[in-house]
Amino acid sequence: MDQTLPKPLKTKYPLHSMRKLKQLSGKGHLLSLGLTLLCIGSLSSCSPETEQTSTLGSTSQTAHPAAGQPEQVFKEWKQHIWEETSQAAIQKDGCWPAHFAAQGPSKGIVVLIHGFTACPQQFFDVAPMIAAKGYDVFLPLMPGQGRVTPPGAKEDFNLPKGDTQLFLYHQFVKRINYLASESQGTRVIGGLSGGAALAAGAAIEAKHLWNRALIMAPLFKFSGSKGTISAVADVFHPSLTIHYGAECSEGQKKPGGRRGLCEVTVASMRTMLGYGLLYRNRMQEFPHQIQFVGAEEDPTVDNETIYQSFLAHQKTKGKSRFCLYRKGVPHSMMSRKENLTTGHWWMNSLEQDLTRFVTEGVWFPIDASAQSSELGAERCLVDD
Repeated sequence: MDQTLPKPLKTKYPLHSMRKLKQLSGKGHLLSLGLTLLCIGSLSSCSPETEQTSTLGSTSQTAHPAAGQPEQVFKEWKQHIWEETSQAAIQKDGCWPAHFAAQGPSKGIVVLIHGFTACPQQFFDVAPMIAAKGYDVFLPLMPGQGRVTPPGAKEDFNLPKGDTQLFLYHQFVKRINYLASESQGTRVIGGLSGGAALAAGAAIEAKHLWNRALIMAPLFKFSGSKGTISAVADVFHPSLTIHYGAECSEGQKKPGGRRGLCEVTVASMRTMLGYGLLYRNRMQEFPHQIQFVGAEEDPTVDNETIYQSFLAHQKTKGKSRFCLYRKGVPHSMMSRKENLTTGHWWMNSLEQDLTRFVTEGVWFPIDASAQSSELGAERCLVDD
């Protein structure tokens, strides 16, 4: 078991990994940004298998090889941990990158990326369910997220801001793709909100690497009037800070409570959304299976944009599905640490359906008795 943070590899991106990705990826992307915007993310709870004190005084999830996965996978994973945790203290009990080892011989890997302002904690409940099916589950930490805020600083002090820092998201995606290129078996990428945008980018940039993708409430465009308000704020007041409210702040203080950020500046939001803007019209480039999932009347992301991404992929590839959970399921749908008054009535179905899709490729079941109230889309089934 490692007792300290891993040191950086001598070559940031190993040559053999780079050669593999050149064969697996398509054409490069254009770094064009829009002025629309967004905030959000959120989390769910649970503790990863083992946490230990690191040299930074934070907590560390030890990465170790599982049967069937090559050692190079875990070298790439350690490099990700070093890149995202070596420059600032990380919040305990939920924000350290987490690996859940496959039970039995590994059938492949599943990478799930948390939402904007959230932490890997978001997938802690479902990860053991996936690992029990024989998959190694990797829950990376997005750039700048989950940091302990220094005195006098804003919570998003370490988040990428501005066009010049957009490369940090691209670098993150490259690391995940390098890790996957060294793995054996089935490869599945997924995410929620901002994490779904990054998952979309990973799938498109290495389109023949991943076997399927799960895109949940992706941050492709801000919802309704919030997009206009955010765009105006971005032009006139990019340092404006958005607060998520008392429930978020109280959760940060509780042992085992919500982890992540409770406030974020417009500048950080714009940069995260800027990444999503690069890929929302390119989903049809991914040649394999995609499950799109959303929530009716989502106050954060624009469902029409997600639906159009689905239609483009379905028309050209015929390998995608789209469904919306009925009104009342929040944007932060994976989080048991938020929306505490709801009873999380959708969560068991969501976790089971997510597990079946990533491990077996089974589409999310549809509620045949009721069509969604939005877009004429199908409604995701919830077993009450």
